[in-house]
Amino acid sequence: MKKPFAFRILLFTSSLFFAFCFSLSAQAQEYVFDQQYFVSVEANQAVRSSAESTHDQYLGKINNNIQDVNINVGSVVLAETIIYNDHCRHGNETAGYCAEANDRSDESQCSANR
Repeated sequence: MKKPFAFRILLFTSSLFFAFCFSLSAQAQEYVFDQQYFVSVEANQAVRSSAESTHDQYLGKINNNIQDVNINVGSVVLAETIIYNDHCRHGNETAGYCAEANDRSDESQCSANR
């Protein structure tokens, strides 16, 4: 079945119209390069990158300091334990402190074994 001539003309003109509209929209956008704006964007990026690097260094120092504190706390606890055990082992009980502490540790060990 042949399409009528009027339909072909309508199809052709609508195709031309859409092509014309597309060409107008494609020409509506232009690239504008502003040298001063580009320089300011580059400077901003350099400062931002430098600040981020400095921030990362500070975080690394904080992390190292926290690790040092944890090591020092562990050393203090170990020293206290050694002094306490040596004190109690040699019979230098002070007002039954070692006996009470040993009773508490025995209870905690018993409850842990249950």
